[in-house]
Amino acid sequence: MRDTHEDTTSASKRMHFDWHSDTITRATPVDGRYRNTQNVRRFLVAACGDRFVFDRAFMAWIRNGVAKTMVDVADEWRRQHTGAAAPDVTSPVAHAAGDGSATAK
Repeated sequence: MRDTHEDTTSASKRMHFDWHSDTITRATPVDGRYRNTQNVRRFLVAACGDRFVFDRAFMAWIRNGVAKTMVDVADEWRRQHTGAAAPDVTSPVAHAAGDGSATAK
């Protein structure tokens, strides 16, 4: 029985993502335990460039309850700040850009 208990503990540890120290990849899901950490900042600077900054609207978008991965987070920041990614038709920034790319996808 002890082995079974250890396996359960190991499985539960794998389920809990540590936003401070675990490796973040493009496929990392954003969960209810998401935190804006230096680890997240490093990932987003690498994905979005040195101009990356957190702002309130962006942080609210991350925590809006819609399932997303870290690639979605990086793409949204680029949409909001540079227009480099395909725009989200629900993003007011995409509509304000007026570049017509909202119909590209």
